[in-house]
Amino acid sequence: MRRYLFDDQPVTPEFIRAVLAQSVRDFEERRCGIWTVREKGEDAAVGFCGLRLVQDLGLVEVLYALTESKWNHGYAFEAASTVIHRAFRLAGLYEIVGITDAPNVWSWRILEKLGMREFRPPNARPHLRYASLTRRERVAD
Repeated sequence: MRRYLFDDQPVTPEFIRAVLAQSVRDFEERRCGIWTVREKGEDAAVGFCGLRLVQDLGLVEVLYALTESKWNHGYAFEAASTVIHRAFRLAGLYEIVGITDAPNVWSWRILEKLGMREFRPPNARPHLRYASLTRRERVAD
């Protein structure tokens, strides 16, 4: 999971606590944040999915990660699709972006399946790919 999400760097407990605290603030302020992904009827987490503000873009990003044993089972698409629906319908967002490392073809395929289209922001990082979906595009599908 961390190969692309955390640039293959170990994450510290302090970092995780900071991410969770930011998610709580995001739920309070923006009505969106990061959720745990679990299989129906199970207690163990198999990953996470949610929304976070990308400061340098000023846009909200959908992000997701699953344990390797749950890859290719449709969980990432299902979770991301649900989060995007919530963002547009309940949080009132107009646009959501997806950002992935260029070599991460599996994640890019999920963004495409979600209906996102590739774009290149002016301050794009060269090793990343960017996709976007608006509420209007989502409703049109």
